[in-house]
Amino acid sequence: MNGIELFVIVVCLIAGYWGMSKMLAGKAAADRAAAAFWAQQETAELRTTGTSWNEILGVSPVAGLDEIRHAYKDLIVQYHPDKVANLGLELRALADEKSKQITAAYHEGIRARGGTA
Repeated sequence: MNGIELFVIVVCLIAGYWGMSKMLAGKAAADRAAAAFWAQQETAELRTTGTSWNEILGVSPVAGLDEIRHAYKDLIVQYHPDKVANLGLELRALADEKSKQITAAYHEGIRARGGTA
């Protein structure tokens, strides 16, 4: 292997590393933008219901992270659309809407406490 071949290999490795890092950085930025969009959608969904996150979850406004997570798990088990799938389309749609509210309230509550959902 002569010097030119070695130079070409090193240049290709550097260019490949640079290209992959740019591609992965773009994907990370897109993921952050999507997460911000869905967080905004969930907050807007809570505003349209006119109730706060703690009222939906049934916890106090000063509830801790563990209490919020526990309330979310209890409620989502009750209202998950798959649990009422055999009860008809109307109840399934109602359960779907309620589970979206519960999930939005959960994420809002976790953000209010400084945690990550």
